[in-house]
Amino acid sequence: MRSFLSDFENLSLTLSEMEHRGQDSGTYRQHELNRNIATVVDALQTIISEFGAHQSIIEYLPDAGEEFATM
Repeated sequence: MRSFLSDFENLSLTLSEMEHRGQDSGTYRQHELNRNIATVVDALQTIISEFGAHQSIIEYLPDAGEEFATM
């Protein structure tokens, strides 16, 4: 997953920032989408139609996602 998110950052699709939570909680990267969600969903139509979509993006799908399976 780290590699996948790193690739997205390299393509300027996401922004990531290192978060430090002190000695007990350690460090982690926080990722944020760097593009409009509707644009990203449009670009991923082939993948979404084959594998389905998470409920959080259904509203951005054409026809409110009626033809797509949800995850």
